[in-house]
Amino acid sequence: MMNTESHIEINVGVDVGKSKLDIVLHPLDLHFSIPNDDEHIQKIVQVLKTHQVKRIVTEATGRYEHAFVFALLVWPLQSQTLFFGIWLGSEK
Repeated sequence: MMNTESHIEINVGVDVGKSKLDIVLHPLDLHFSIPNDDEHIQKIVQVLKTHQVKRIVTEATGRYEHAFVFALLVWPLQSQTLFFGIWLGSEK
């Protein structure tokens, strides 16, 4: 957490599916379920830009995460630091 209440650092988790993305913003307890297509991804990126996002973690599904990841790569970071990670899962 940062040192002021008005600047809460937000962590974003994304569960990736072929047809939808389930997105949670922690600790705000905001949840979104959107179609996994360019139009909706661009809209959710605009929503994320309104928050102090510190890190975004998504899973690597083989390709279904690509549109979301590519939309984030063009995010102008300006002065904020954004950590982006892809969860590869665990060995069985």
